[in-house]
Amino acid sequence: MEIDVIAVGPMGANCYLVWKQKEAAVLIDPGADADKISRRLEEKGLMPCAVLLTHGHFDHAGAVAALKEKYPLEVVIGAEDEEMPGNPQQDASALVGGQVALFSIGRTVVDGERFMLGGIEFEALHTPGHTRGSMVYRSGGALFTGDTLFAGSVGRTDFYGGDFRALSASLRRLSGLEGDYRVFPGHGPETTLEAERRTNPFLEE
Repeated sequence: MEIDVIAVGPMGANCYLVWKQKEAAVLIDPGADADKISRRLEEKGLMPCAVLLTHGHFDHAGAVAALKEKYPLEVVIGAEDEEMPGNPQQDASALVGGQVALFSIGRTVVDGERFMLGGIEFEALHTPGHTRGSMVYRSGGALFTGDTLFAGSVGRTDFYGGDFRALSASLRRLSGLEGDYRVFPGHGPETTLEAERRTNPFLEE
């Protein structure tokens, strides 16, 4: 599995391009800058087939509508965040005076569900706290953690659907996973689960 990252939008959200087959790449959290994402796809000779959203906030889903106009994309999101995209009060876009263009969601997933996108198997781990429907997606030795877990930090819980107690329980779940994983967060640098177990104060509680 190949992984490439693009920082998008004014908040520097990480959009991941993930693929095994160049004709069927997966876009994880394309939050802004649809043209920038398209250029990277073209540079790498990739054709996307799906969008996988870790949660419903505007800075992770803001480019979906524009990308869907250009590519035949199935959009996948956690079931409890399905209502958020396009709702400014829920997807946090109202805080910056904007609104995410509406887009259709092709599929919702729940905790423990395994599914295939672009020939890659993902497992959905429901990790509420940042939002009610936040998902961490596990694929092989990788965890795509969205805004649940960052290098040295965690996501905020003061937005719609946020819950610090729920986030703490989600972090304990991640910390308790067997073995080590590469962690690809929604913002900031890549890390590893073992590094976060050792150094992230939010995983020590």
